[in-house]
Amino acid sequence: MVWGAGANERVEITATDELDRALDELSREAEEGQPILVDLGVPERGHLSIGLGRARTVLSFVPWNQEPPYLASRGGSPEGGDLVFFFDGHWTDFPPEASVSLSDGRAAMRIFLSTGELDPRIQWEEV
Repeated sequence: MVWGAGANERVEITATDELDRALDELSREAEEGQPILVDLGVPERGHLSIGLGRARTVLSFVPWNQEPPYLASRGGSPEGGDLVFFFDGHWTDFPPEASVSLSDGRAAMRIFLSTGELDPRIQWEEV
């Protein structure tokens, strides 16, 4: 599995404890700097991204072949402003209703790393 916060920042992740350490480190960096979106790629399955550096997070899924459907998490209140994260040199925004708790987002990343499947406890919406 490949993990990264952009095209030039790739790290190989093979176990959930490595994933947890990477998420902890990247979360600290994001909280001290700017909110970021980081990507976990599982070969032949796809890429699942998580936003770090805010009280709530978002998840975004792109299939391995880069073809639709593209999915985003859904679970937050429609009130409040968009959630904005920096990824690969660009700002990416998500509506507030795309937010989920950070603990749910991290659990979804662990499931994706372990199984290549999206967490069925997360509500997913085609975007």
